Amino acid sequence: MTMNHPVINHNKPWIKLIDVAEVKQGASRFNYADKACFVVRDGEAFQVFDSICPHKAVNMPCDAIEGMTLVCPMHSWRFNLETGECLENGNFTPLTRIKHKVEGGVLYLSV
Repeated sequence: MTMNHPVINHNKPWIKLIDVAEVKQGASRFNYADKACFVVRDGEAFQVFDSICPHKAVNMPCDAIEGMTLVCPMHSWRFNLETGECLENGNFTPLTRIKHKVEGGVLYLSV
């Protein structure tokens, strides 16, 4: 099933999130400004998702990460952190992707 992911962009300026050398392989959660995101690293490829559950707008914590699955603590919606797709307990609304780029060894977000 192909999901259309909402993407946060709004043509805003790029902000520095973190040096890529500090991002471990797999899934991690990072804070920026007054928000948070989940970054998934696979080699030199990155996916970035908003930390807000699309169901009830719960800000999902770091301990919601279970391997490559994200489990919302409110109603146990489960998301694949490689694709953002909702796997179970939900209406299959995916996580919101955050536009990002790597430049000069730094991961930037457009938020």
